[in-house]
Amino acid sequence: MAIRGHFLVNRKFKPFLELLLKHQIENKQSECKQLEESCLSMKNEVKMLKEYMDQSQIDKGDQEEKMRNANQSLNKSRQENEIHD
Repeated sequence: MAIRGHFLVNRKFKPFLELLLKHQIENKQSECKQLEESCLSMKNEVKMLKEYMDQSQIDKGDQEEKMRNANQSLNKSRQENEIHD
């Protein structure tokens, strides 16, 4: 008899349980969407940071080359001045 009563209770609350489960599923789907959007935003931020870092490395290389050229010119100028002295 207890088992039969259990099924009657389940039938009685089935619409309520279905509605509850539906809302839980919708909440989880909403959470999932928010997490996906957050993840996409973070991926974009990482991409922008990587691009910035790559450009910084290029700029650093350019500055180092300019410094080398300036030092070479300075050394050449010094050598020329020593020859003329």
